[in-house]
Amino acid sequence: MRSHSGHLLDRVSKERDVSKALRCVAVVAAAGLLSAVPAAPGTGVTAPADAAAVIVQAPGAQTQAAAAVDRLGGTVTAELPIVDGFAATVPSTAVDLLAAVPGVTAVTPDATMHPAAKPG
Repeated sequence: MRSHSGHLLDRVSKERDVSKALRCVAVVAAAGLLSAVPAAPGTGVTAPADAAAVIVQAPGAQTQAAAAVDRLGGTVTAELPIVDGFAATVPSTAVDLLAAVPGVTAVTPDATMHPAAKPG
């Protein structure tokens, strides 16, 4: 029969092992999150060189399109209900794949637009 102190030492040892494992998971997760930070306009954060900032239009299919962005390694950065879509950052190699998702009607570069003429 084990003594009370023997059980206590085993328990402390197991808790230390769990604590080490959790710290390792936290470090790995933080490293992954930092490497996947999307570009955010006006924040000074830059996207990886191979990332494309896009506007995705998907009337009635935004949920499916956003899931496709996630599967392709991208991030939805803003909802844009006025165009039935959202802004996203995706790997540049995934733009054509995203455009082929059922329900997606357009994937265009997210760029500043200027009117061709002034109204009036």
